This record gives sequence, C-alpha cells and structure tokens, in this order.
Amino acid sequence: MSMVRAIAVVIPDPRDGALLLAVRRPDDDAELPGIWGLPATTVRPNESDADAAARLGAAKLGSTLTLGVMLGEGTQARAGHELSMTLYATTLGVPEPSLPVNAGGDGSTYYDGWRWAPVSALSDGAKRGSLCCSLALQAYGAGAQSGRAPSGRGR
Repeated sequence: MSMVRAIAVVIPDPRDGALLLAVRRPDDDAELPGIWGLPATTVRPNESDADAAARLGAAKLGSTLTLGVMLGEGTQARAGHELSMTLYATTLGVPEPSLPVNAGGDGSTYYDGWRWAPVSALSDGAKRGSLCCSLALQAYGAGAQSGRAPSGRGR
C-alpha cells in the first residue's frame, strides 16, 4: 500500500484564541463529503512541510501561512493508500481567509465554507473518519472521538 504524506493546520482566530478556523469540504468530496475540518494539503515529492503550508495558504485560503510548532502526527488507512499526517499550529497572514471561487481541476480539495469554531466542532469530522480532526482533538485534550484513532501521539 502506498504512503501519502499530508499536513493539516490549526489557525486560531486572531480575535478569540479559543476559536480556530474550520473549513467545509464540498458535498461531492470523494473521501469526506460535507465535513467541517481543518485546512490540509498533500505534501508533494521533494516538498518541505513549510513549502506545502505556503502552497496551502496561497491556493486554498488566499493568504500566507506561517508554520509553527508541530502539534501531533498520525496515520490512517484510506482506500488504496495509507495517509500519514502532521498537524501544525499556524498563523494566517490576514484576519480572515478568502476561499477561491470555482477552484479545482488539479486534484486538490477546495473548501466551500469556513467559520471560526471551538475545537469541539471537529468531533463530527473525527467520528466520520477525518484524521486532521482526530489529531486536533487529541492535541487539545478532547480525545480522538473516533473509532479510527491515529497511531501517532499528540504533542
């Protein structure tokens, strides 16, 4: 089974640090339709996590991202591959994201909504199999809340 590396980012609300940026995957998403989760991207071959975060910020959130400390990591079996994900604390270069309109066609998942939400808002995504949601809940002490807990440990 092939391994796919990805990163996900926790972006706190600049006005209320108790809230974080949650993004909604479109209803036609192949793996996790309609869930609220965290911004994430696949790390390309020979790409650093910082470069992947810069690409994520520019392409999916309309801003720069500054990668901070690692919060956790884990793996998960997916259809046809194993997902290895690292979760980072991150700051957004603008007060609010700007989601691209009519994005897609490059194989990436683009989001159809965003909101500032408490970490508990990720519970449904974790229950539905989102690794980034499970990692964030672990990192914030809320537990994996999912039958598919990641193999990595939150930090």
